[in-house]
Amino acid sequence: MANPFVKTIATLEIPVTLIEQATEWYVKFLGVQIQHESEQDAMLQLPGAPGAPQLYLVAAGDEAEQLSFLNGNTGTTHGIIDFYVPELESFRHYLIENGVTATDIHYFNGSDGFGGFGFCDPDGNHFGATNLDS
Repeated sequence: MANPFVKTIATLEIPVTLIEQATEWYVKFLGVQIQHESEQDAMLQLPGAPGAPQLYLVAAGDEAEQLSFLNGNTGTTHGIIDFYVPELESFRHYLIENGVTATDIHYFNGSDGFGGFGFCDPDGNHFGATNLDS
């Protein structure tokens, strides 16, 4: 029997230190639109992505744990959110030119140019960029 209650993912909650600074970063580097902002939180929407979860930034203080996990098989740190980016190399170059930490692009074997890379926001939250959209 299917669950009649849960319909979709509404928000992805991201711990940050300072809302205003974090919001500026997400607007600049991810092109989000601000739906709501206060000193304690901000709700952000990716333009052109109707139905996609909103990013909910939460002022979690200096002791907040960042979003990431370590892959025990490869030793690679992963983010739990991957953003669809058709132009991986251009986006990576843009991030690095602007002082954002980004990994090398990893192309999947036999995938005809599909892959991704990791990057971090100023609070150390890890994210991924991929040119795979489904």
